[in-house]
Parts: sequence; structure tokens; C-alpha cells
Amino acid sequence: MSNKAIKVIQKGLTIASIAGVGVIVLMLILSLLIKNLKLFEEDFVQGIFLSVVVITAAVYFCSNALSIIKQRKILAYISLGLLGLSLILALICFWYMWGVPLYNKEVGKLARDVNEGFGKFTGIMAIFTILFVIIVNSYTKLGKKLLPFQIITYVFVLTIDIILTLAIMGVEVFKNSGFVTIFVILCLITFALMCVVNILAAKHYRQTLIDTSEKVDNDEYITIKRSEYEALLNKIKELEK
Repeated sequence: MSNKAIKVIQKGLTIASIAGVGVIVLMLILSLLIKNLKLFEEDFVQGIFLSVVVITAAVYFCSNALSIIKQRKILAYISLGLLGLSLILALICFWYMWGVPLYNKEVGKLARDVNEGFGKFTGIMAIFTILFVIIVNSYTKLGKKLLPFQIITYVFVLTIDIILTLAIMGVEVFKNSGFVTIFVILCLITFALMCVVNILAAKHYRQTLIDTSEKVDNDEYITIKRSEYEALLNKIKELEK
């Protein structure tokens, strides 16, 4: 895949993710401002909302995976494959749970029961897919630079993943309100750490590209003094006589 094609795809994914965030924010604002609307009480609307959320998240992380395709081709394709699979399974899960009852309530009740185990598997897979993409993307761009800081960030993300996995498996980890507060603080700290890592990774990656470009230029060209250049020109003129 050429650099131009990658840039075009990334641009499209960026636009799509921004549009997705806009739709999510709009739906949340409408549900808060118009209380009589009862937007999220409808199963169909819940399905649409969660579908937009997972599509937006998948698009965002796909863009991250594409950015390292030249450096880590195999890992980038693995990341894209896992994200695509997680997205498909999540959409099947949502619409099997909320879509079927729209047509047949009795079948829909059975669908929810069958979907419980499938939903847990999908949720856990999506969580660890995101962890994998974050680690691969950040480490590829930063390398061993600020490795202790990277490890701390990954540990925080892994901790959140484990807590969410336990919650998905049915463990009542959020039963205690104090733990909920700790979890929210943990999420905020992790978000801040991820922002810092992404900024540092982007900065380091751009500098690496600049250094690589300069190296290529230096391999193709040589630098000489003006006096030497003029002396060479004079010798060429003498030889041409």
C-alpha cells in the first residue's frame, strides 16, 4: 500500500471518527435537554447509539494501526483484523439483542439469553484488542524512548481492562460506591497518560521521519565549498577548450 493511499484512507477515517463523535454528543445532548423525549428508553435507539460508539472507536483505532503499517506491517494487519472482527461481533451482538425483539418478543427473549455468553466474549475480545493496538502503536512510534513511562501507562490500561473484564463476567466490582469513585479516577489518570504518550509518540515519529528523509537526501547529494565548486567549473571549461 502506497503512502498516498494510506494518507487518503487515514483522512477518511479521521473524518468518519469526528462525525461519529458528533453524532454521539448530539444524542447525549438531546437526551439531557429533552427529558420527555426518553431517547434511550427505546431498544432500537440503544442499538443505534452503541453501534455508533463501537464504529467510531474502531475507526479511530484503525487509523492508529494504519499509521504504523510501514514500520510494523504484520502487527498493523493483525491490529486491523482484530478491530474488524471485534466490530462485526459487537454489531451482531447489539442487533441480535435489540433487533430481534422488534419483530418477535418471544424469540427476542430467547435471543437475549443466548446472546449473554456471546456478548461477554465479544466485550472481552474488544477490550484486549484495544489494549493490543495501544501498545503496538505507541511502542512502534516511541521505541524504547521513555520506556518506564510507557510501561506505567500500559499497566494502568491493563488494570482497567481487567476490572471491565471482571464486570463483564458477572463479578460485582462496581457494587461499592467507593470503588466506583476509584475506578473513575483511574480512568481519568489513564486517559491523561494516554494523551501524553500519544503526543510524545506523534512528536517522536515525525522527528524520525524527518531524520530518515535527511539521511536519504545526504545519501543522494554531497556538499562542497563554493571555492571547490568554482575550481571544478574552471577545470571543466579548460577541458572543453
